[in-house]
Amino acid sequence: NEDVKKVDGLTLIHLPSGPTMSFKVTSLRLSRQILGHGNALEDNFPEVVLNNFRTRLGRRIKRGLQALFHTKPMCHNRQVATFHNQRDFLFFRHH
Repeated sequence: NEDVKKVDGLTLIHLPSGPTMSFKVTSLRLSRQILGHGNALEDNFPEVVLNNFRTRLGRRIKRGLQALFHTKPMCHNRQVATFHNQRDFLFFRHH
């Protein structure tokens, strides 16, 4: 979703009969806006780190977020995607 060319939301839909998750985006910084940010490798999938998804709803959201990323067992990546849940806010960082 966007409003006046600024992203304000994210909707994840699992078709044909899966759950739909909607998130509100409060702040966003693109990689090209960060000085000294390196380019991502094409065949490198990030390792996913999920913190504080302990409640029943948290576990459901955790499974939905895990499904977004390709997993490779026993790989040593240089990229990490971190999702942190704190007081009903979800923080995301790709580094």
